[in-house]
Amino acid sequence: MQIHKKLINSDYYTAVILFFFIFSIYLLCPIVTSFDSKYYIPLTKSIIYEGNFDLDEYVSFENDKDYRITNNNGHYYSYFPYANSILAIPLVFFLDFILRISSVDIEPIILQVGESVGINPDIILKVIDNRLYDLLYEKTIASIVSALCVILFYFIARKYLNNNYAILISLIFAFATSLWSVASRGFWMHGPSILFLELAFLGMLYAKEKPHLSIYVGIPLSIAYIIRPTNAISLVLFSLYMLYCNRDSYKRIGKYCILTFIPLFLFIILNLSIYNAILPPYFLAERITNFSPVIFEALIGNVFSPARGLLIFSPFFIFSIYGVYLKIKTKSIDIFDIVVLMTIFFHWIAISMYPHWWAGHSYGPRFFLDVNPLLLYFIIPVLSKISSMKPSSKKIWTFVLLVLVGISVIIHLKGAVIFGVWDWNGTPLNVDENPWRIWDFHDIQFLR
Repeated sequence: MQIHKKLINSDYYTAVILFFFIFSIYLLCPIVTSFDSKYYIPLTKSIIYEGNFDLDEYVSFENDKDYRITNNNGHYYSYFPYANSILAIPLVFFLDFILRISSVDIEPIILQVGESVGINPDIILKVIDNRLYDLLYEKTIASIVSALCVILFYFIARKYLNNNYAILISLIFAFATSLWSVASRGFWMHGPSILFLELAFLGMLYAKEKPHLSIYVGIPLSIAYIIRPTNAISLVLFSLYMLYCNRDSYKRIGKYCILTFIPLFLFIILNLSIYNAILPPYFLAERITNFSPVIFEALIGNVFSPARGLLIFSPFFIFSIYGVYLKIKTKSIDIFDIVVLMTIFFHWIAISMYPHWWAGHSYGPRFFLDVNPLLLYFIIPVLSKISSMKPSSKKIWTFVLLVLVGISVIIHLKGAVIFGVWDWNGTPLNVDENPWRIWDFHDIQFLR
């Protein structure tokens, strides 16, 4: 018992060190991509200080035709899900508090630095007034959330791997995937989405040993859906799995359903108060196109295109396929694994049904980001096999894995520090108006 307790404490110490290491690197990277997320922090402040969900005090000075804004009953609201803004309340409140009690006024410092490089002070003041603090908040919060995603995955990996390999696969998640180049660069939906999906995933793993914990798994699943509607797939499939696992206990099934519905009920109440509808515009199924020739291009493009391909930007994910093969070969694949595979597959189908399947102005396979932890889950058996190989075979497999991981790290590093790779979306032609550029091998995004 004492040894087990020491191991648990060791995991927590490792997690804390990992968090601050990853958070520091994320925070130091210069790129901030406040695109879809532009109004998340203003909405959080509106909730805290105005007590409402409208953006009237912000949009009145902006273009009311902004794609991120919807006009309803004479008020301006965020078109994108407001779950991020709600989740950010404690962090924004804390950061506001720190700024209020801080004796350091950063405005003169910024003015001095700007003037030293020839930037007009009036322009600097305008930027500071309108956007600077929101961008600082957004980058800080995105870095915190993304680092927490890695920590949760570390605990998932520790259920199967020793500490060294768990740290390795966690660092792969942190720096060789779109978590670094996209999720940590702005307060996109993907960071919180992954966080709550991982909470549910971890809950399902613990519930295998302690079935009474299964009643709580639906809470993070329903919150993940409220954050990002494509998580309806995870909500449905994992809920069916949990109901199957608890088929011998109607009491647990009842509690699971009630607890799962509570966040959804609050979501519906809020939607009715704002839109007089059960679902907001962003969640409507009409946003996904019907099956057409475009979906086949999207299915291939989301995996292999030079600008959005999962295996192009993170080629090490090829080992996920090998991991599935190993589970089948060793007959260790179970119902849980099948549900995880189905979730990945239907997510791939869903993101390929969007008319703008390339995720607009983005970097790499952004739409695949939410299921990256599920893909990494199938690399765990590969690492387990490598750890038990003969030294000669182990060196070869480790070398191949690290080469692919190294390529992935370089690609995602560029997304975190090089502005040019993001400029690719608009120059020389807007990718949304010229989607053929997704397949342009003469102007590959990560080579900018």
